[in-house]
Amino acid sequence: MRHYFYPKVSQSVILVLISFLLQVLAGVLMAFPLIAGFDDANLVPVVFTLSTLTTGITALIGLRKSKLSLKTIFKKPEHRLNILLSLLLFLGTYCFVIFFAQLVSQFIPSDPQDEQLFETGMTSFFGILSIVFLGPIFEEVLFRGIILRGLLLNYSVRKALIISSVLFGLIHLNPVQSLTATVSGLMLGWVFIKTGSLWMSILVHILNNGFTTIITRLLMVYLNADVSILWILIPGFILAPTALYLLRKKPHGIGYLFEYRDAVLSEIAEEELTADASMDYQAEKKHSGFGIASFVISMVSLTMLFGLFSMYYMLEGLIQDYFMDRALALLIVGSSLLCLLGFILGIAGIFQKNRMKIFSILGLVFNVIVILSFIGFFIIGAMAG
Repeated sequence: MRHYFYPKVSQSVILVLISFLLQVLAGVLMAFPLIAGFDDANLVPVVFTLSTLTTGITALIGLRKSKLSLKTIFKKPEHRLNILLSLLLFLGTYCFVIFFAQLVSQFIPSDPQDEQLFETGMTSFFGILSIVFLGPIFEEVLFRGIILRGLLLNYSVRKALIISSVLFGLIHLNPVQSLTATVSGLMLGWVFIKTGSLWMSILVHILNNGFTTIITRLLMVYLNADVSILWILIPGFILAPTALYLLRKKPHGIGYLFEYRDAVLSEIAEEELTADASMDYQAEKKHSGFGIASFVISMVSLTMLFGLFSMYYMLEGLIQDYFMDRALALLIVGSSLLCLLGFILGIAGIFQKNRMKIFSILGLVFNVIVILSFIGFFIIGAMAG
């Protein structure tokens, strides 16, 4: 039986889904202050901070599952020349990304609300802290320190780099950002592979986000002055190909990962020859059926909750009629009972022996949150009535 290191592709997808669901949950939680009448502008920094923290929570889950310590993933960079070449690669790639983003936006216009959200966030301390510093740190720990690291132990360098970059793009949700983030993910992953250090990919990511907050505004000024953005391709065509060519000739900085992989696989092979007990070492625990059912129930209920909130927000001022509607009231009660069943299944999954607990725990937590959210809707409806 082949031994897989955490995370393989399916486990990487699960981590990204967890991060996505946590972001959705954070969005639902932010709905209550909006309902209570708080100013949208005052909540923007909180939105950025919560979104960043969801990535951090997902990274902690990944660290726990992979049994990695922060000291292990924060290794000093190797090959000093690769560090300089990586910075040149970033500058060249960034020019292409800026041009590509402007080009794509001509065919896929950005949501004006997203642009306003970004501009508002960049006027606050917590918004800048989340976008420029905390976001890059948490995202690099998750996507390069955990996901790319695990994929490199299981697959070829090319396959691991492409998969991790696509997942990095998908988590950004916005179509334009997803495309540009995928390109940036390829560059950040290549920096990690060539330097062997998460510190370097974090530094480059911070520079990327910092430049975006400054240079994008400058570009808009130049664009308004009828200066062609094609000029930005000139340094891109010079720096990116040159840095890529030189980096390809340099050794990877992740040799220590392959040494670790070979040592573990060698140890497993030796144990297989001496005892059948090694099969337990390789075998992956199955997910609890109770836990999966609990998690699915929570996702269905969370979707219903999001739909109810959307209806509430659109029908603001008709709240009394909304909560008097018997069908919707029965829907809320039925969903609450369904969540209660999911809660019980989650507990059963946690106590089930020889089964993975991740879905049980997530199902348990999400079902509790959805139940409390439904109770909140009832309270708001009663107060409005």
